[in-house]
Amino acid sequence: MKIPGVHVKKLSLWLTLMVPLLAFAIACGAAEEPAAPAAPKAPVAAAIATSVPTATPTPVPGAAPVVAAPAATSVPTPTPDASLTPKRGGTLEVVNSSFTQTFDMYLECCPNQFEQIGPLYNNLFVNYEGDLSECEICSPAGWHLEDEGKTMVFTLERGIKFHDGTELTSADVKYSLDMIMGNVDGMVSPRCGVMKEYIDSIETPSAYSLKLKLVRPSAFLPKILSVGCGVINPDGLAREALRDAPHGSGPYILKDWIPNVSGEFEANPDYFKPGLPYLGGISWVRVADRASRAAAFYTGKGYKWVGYSPAEFPRLFKMVDEGNAVFFKELCGDGPHGAWMTNKAPFDELKVRQAVNLGLDRQSIGTAMYGDLYTPQLLHYCSGQPWGTDESEIWNVEPGWGTGAKKEQEREQAKALMTEAGLGSGIDIKQFVTNPNPSGVGYTGGILALQDELGKIGIRTELDYAASSQDFVARTSNHDFLVMWYIYYMTTYDPDEIIGQYWITGGARNNHAYSNPEVDAKFLLMSAELDAEKRKDIFFEIQHIILDQDQGYAPGPTIDRYAFIPSRLKNFKQPRNVYFSSGFMRKDKIWIDQN
Repeated sequence: MKIPGVHVKKLSLWLTLMVPLLAFAIACGAAEEPAAPAAPKAPVAAAIATSVPTATPTPVPGAAPVVAAPAATSVPTPTPDASLTPKRGGTLEVVNSSFTQTFDMYLECCPNQFEQIGPLYNNLFVNYEGDLSECEICSPAGWHLEDEGKTMVFTLERGIKFHDGTELTSADVKYSLDMIMGNVDGMVSPRCGVMKEYIDSIETPSAYSLKLKLVRPSAFLPKILSVGCGVINPDGLAREALRDAPHGSGPYILKDWIPNVSGEFEANPDYFKPGLPYLGGISWVRVADRASRAAAFYTGKGYKWVGYSPAEFPRLFKMVDEGNAVFFKELCGDGPHGAWMTNKAPFDELKVRQAVNLGLDRQSIGTAMYGDLYTPQLLHYCSGQPWGTDESEIWNVEPGWGTGAKKEQEREQAKALMTEAGLGSGIDIKQFVTNPNPSGVGYTGGILALQDELGKIGIRTELDYAASSQDFVARTSNHDFLVMWYIYYMTTYDPDEIIGQYWITGGARNNHAYSNPEVDAKFLLMSAELDAEKRKDIFFEIQHIILDQDQGYAPGPTIDRYAFIPSRLKNFKQPRNVYFSSGFMRKDKIWIDQN
């Protein structure tokens, strides 16, 4: 069997060894923290921990002039595929392995869970297809740019109602964005909080007029604003009010909710988008048994299967061949993987970080996580992505990515570096793990593989589990760990997202306390540059500094992501990201072919 777009090595052996993984049983981003406390905003980044100074880099001389972001557009009229006639009614049945424990979209970080409640809300921007971000709540007048791209001006649709009947106004949008950025209660949204690096202030000239004053022009901001968790809640709503009930304005209304059991949504009869939604409702049911979830998908009750699911590929692609399913593929879809080290001893020593990077056998780690389906990546991007490095330039070329005899040579170099650092006899340290029950076969494999690989160069580790997700937030925010295997699921695939959160001084998720003024300055240039090739050049300069010069972390192999959708569900489009895009989870433009 040939799997479209998949490079398969020894797949038959892998299928006999690998436990089936179902994606509507999506594992949360294994090391994804729910939130982190915010500090006062600075031009580049707001420092989370006071121990890390906030950078205010100055663009280097001769920098490219700042240019305006791409032209804004008005809201397109919803137009489904012209070759199909939308069918109204019917209930979309969804089975899930877990249920969200909150209706607070800002702090929910597991995509499997915040997708459940996404249909109850609206965003400022929405992403339905490709890389297009469009204003979701604008009037036909849409939005435009002023002040050479540093001000985004929105004219909002009148008459949009929250489900309690109150009208959505610019004050609600301002309050929601402030809450996402941590300006209300100090809690920064882990998925969307990076917007605080771009928005300087928010003005509401009238109930239907909104202005975002930016630190600099940005083509990235509409992308992060269209991530599913960047929703709009009523002005002044306390975070506690979102624990037990939603307060959205979306295409579906909550009808019934039994925590950890089931949920029922019904179509919003007063939805502001004419003719939408097409579905009559959505039904969520928690099904703990994996085989039962698989049966639900194959019989048409599960609407989506996301992941790599190698043991299930034959049956899944048979469905595609028979016309019973369609599939989407996202390169490097399971996000950046790697060994993250803080700037504490022994990892404050460059030679030790170099030893870790050289010593890790990426083939062993990849096999432990994903069998033969893994793919190499450097600074968070893999081959084939716009920001990726070609595979031919990684294996046996990039330090630490040796195979066979070259890997043995690298491991000996790593041991020599440990000796030079005064650690020739080895050390015993703790290896941080996000929670007591690591989610996902892949993530668990990465944890154990890292422990094994570190031991081979004399770094003996004891697994140190976070007591809870809150404990994980507290410890990482305070840099209270030494080394951990970390997976981050990107939401936009734009380098501003990853560099702006993890690698600038005081970035929203810079939990390893990395700081290099040169990276800070180059990030500003990259973020303001709209020429794609020039942005790539700057990005690769940043990649060189972080990986080759500073050994900021030791990247590991990742895997592509597949999404399978039953053919009876019509008008699904492939968005920017099948985990995080607001349009994919909104479900207001799809319908069920009931023939």
